[in-house]
Amino acid sequence: MNDSDAFLPMDVLGSIGNEPFNDPVMKRGSYSIADYLTENLSELSDEELLRQIDFITEVFEQEQDTIQLDTSRNIRILPILVEQVQKNRSVEVNVHLLHLFTTMCSYSEKFIIKLCHIGIINIIKNFMDSDNTSILKESITLLSTVVWYFVGQSKQYPKTKQFEIEIQTILLEGSFIPRLLSLILDGNTPDSVFVICLHCFSQYPPQINLASTDTKRILSVLSRKLTLTTNHDVIIHICKVIGRHFVIASRVIYLVSSCMIPHIIALLGHHMIDIVSEALHVIGCMIALERDDRENFDYTEYAVDCGVIKYLCSLLKQKSVSILKEALWTISNIIAGSTELIDSVINSNCITQVIAMLDSPDYDKLKTEAYWVFMNGCTCGNDQQIEYFVQNGVIHILMSLLRNEQQNPEVFDALECIVKAGDRLAAAAQAVQAVQAVQAVQAVQAVQAGSTGSNGSNGSNGSTGCTPPAGKSGIGRPMNPYTAQMDVEILQELASTTQGVFQKRAEVFYHSYFYQCGVCHRYFYVGDVPMKYCQECAFPVCEGCDCS
Repeated sequence: MNDSDAFLPMDVLGSIGNEPFNDPVMKRGSYSIADYLTENLSELSDEELLRQIDFITEVFEQEQDTIQLDTSRNIRILPILVEQVQKNRSVEVNVHLLHLFTTMCSYSEKFIIKLCHIGIINIIKNFMDSDNTSILKESITLLSTVVWYFVGQSKQYPKTKQFEIEIQTILLEGSFIPRLLSLILDGNTPDSVFVICLHCFSQYPPQINLASTDTKRILSVLSRKLTLTTNHDVIIHICKVIGRHFVIASRVIYLVSSCMIPHIIALLGHHMIDIVSEALHVIGCMIALERDDRENFDYTEYAVDCGVIKYLCSLLKQKSVSILKEALWTISNIIAGSTELIDSVINSNCITQVIAMLDSPDYDKLKTEAYWVFMNGCTCGNDQQIEYFVQNGVIHILMSLLRNEQQNPEVFDALECIVKAGDRLAAAAQAVQAVQAVQAVQAVQAVQAGSTGSNGSNGSNGSTGCTPPAGKSGIGRPMNPYTAQMDVEILQELASTTQGVFQKRAEVFYHSYFYQCGVCHRYFYVGDVPMKYCQECAFPVCEGCDCS
């Protein structure tokens, strides 16, 4: 063993060559790599230092499941290593050091904080002006991790956290965003650097300040790249940036103007699941936006005009649960629009595909999104569309939602719309029956009048028939065709046993439309069988019972 091997022993660092990791003491406990570093790394040659760096990186990347690293003690490594970055080391050493820092940060967030305390922000800033592609890539990759931790999660630090607030300010208002944008906008930026810049930019929160001119320039570059590239990583990260920064109310109109949406919708048919996932997220978020009344523009209608429903139907055949959930979410938001949009979904056969998914082994993972498809369809649809949903079993589906304790109070909005549509259907049938009854009476009168006239009597005074009193035509009054399909017992149970907003909605819905007769104990819809309330017995009584 030569001198450089002594800094990181084989029995600590794992296998070098073919030797196995075989120290039982280290396997049982935790240790610090800093204990095995030479005290003065500055005395090492670049080649020797690279060996040290690569050994440490190997521990963090490959041995995490085998050894337990003592994070607090290992932080002692950082000042020693950062000092080497600031010296006149070779490009290769700096590249490996930056990669090691990123690896350590992914192991524990404590490393991110410590690196910022010892000045890594300024080091990254200097390296981002490098002409060396490898240095540029590693520095921006490390920056991505720092941005993710301090600003990407939209953290709000209290005033006592002055250091963290200062880091946030530097990352958001310093030169990092302008430098990233300059690399993104530069047509000579290699794809490998372009992708990393997009990844870093997508870590920033969508609330960052972007002038409209910058927004248009960025989208122009992304549109051109998306049209021309075949690089899958470029496509994925373009979609990520668009989904993160440009599908928001203040910028989405610029996205539409860039003419990228048809191209992104076409990506829903791509063979790579990662590309489909990112493209679907962009389209789903755009469809979820409210109509822009200032621009008189409906983003959902635009997406449908661009043929998105065809692709969504195809995606319902995917096996990926995440894709299925996002596709169902997107469909439910389309159905939450106009009746014309609902017709577009119905005519595409999407609904029957969603219903077929009820028997899928993955349905438990998808039912929340699937229920929204049916609830929005009934809440936003017209009577004909509600009839379509009812004919396809939506009442049973919504009842199963209640039985499975999916306590979404919005379900009562859908059920109420179904009840009211059934009332209108019954009223229309009753009106038809009334007309038919009148026509039947008139026909009898005409026959009688003709018969009397043939006997020489005056036809104007010879009629003995009369019009039946209103509501008693002799034909049974049509009943609501939908309420009979509802599980009223579960509605009553929910109204009395659940809690909170859901319980109140269940109680209001049940008592508004149903009752249980205190004599025969059957359930009735108030619109079909009138109820009288017995004060003495203190319960409702149907018209067919007598509590006396």
